[in-house]
Amino acid sequence: MRSGDAVPFPQLSAFIAMQLKTPLVQNDPELRLWRLGVKGDADDEVNAEAAQQDWEQARSLAQQLGEKEWANRATGELGLINFLQGNVKQAAHMVGGALMTAMAESDTGTEVRYLEIVGNGWNALNRPAEAMVFFNHVIGMADRNHDIGTPFMAYEGKAEALAMEGKMDEAQALMQRTLAKARKEKMLEHEGQDLLILGQFAVQSGQQAQAREYFEGAMKSATQMGLPRVAMQS
Repeated sequence: MRSGDAVPFPQLSAFIAMQLKTPLVQNDPELRLWRLGVKGDADDEVNAEAAQQDWEQARSLAQQLGEKEWANRATGELGLINFLQGNVKQAAHMVGGALMTAMAESDTGTEVRYLEIVGNGWNALNRPAEAMVFFNHVIGMADRNHDIGTPFMAYEGKAEALAMEGKMDEAQALMQRTLAKARKEKMLEHEGQDLLILGQFAVQSGQQAQAREYFEGAMKSATQMGLPRVAMQS
């Protein structure tokens, strides 16, 4: 449902919330843990307070079940929420710890997610060379292991890093390829983000009409998926 039907994140969160109240889910702790993880992913995009509750419950349940990978992922997600709340030092400790644990335990999915996030952190500090190391590592992992899927955040972050280094032609070409992948895979949430980045590139290049077209497309896609940050930026 999450990956194939383009369900808006608020609607997905509400659906999972109802499912969590059913006897089937309440009486199956492993199913409940999975549901909390899906709800946490959705709420990460729209409601930090709800996401914090989701991941705290998920971490507690994972610890009870001995599910170390789930507990570590939940810790990392709580670290991201700490960042949104301004607790930067605590966030760095939790996310960094989750990344190192994932690498040690060969939890590839979690490793990829936090490598992408750390790379974006370097971008935010205007240090694209350091960011590029993380993005290229993730892209290489995905090239070797197709089960990882398309690392959209890595491609997006790499394009932004290239733009910061003044390599605008490379950045725009990479984002056009990434947008094409998002559309092919019907990943509307990434389509909106990709269009937003392309719009920002167009502004930097003085292409105002093209930028407006990109921003309008990004806002439409983000609104359809219930992503307020991308919609507001657009």
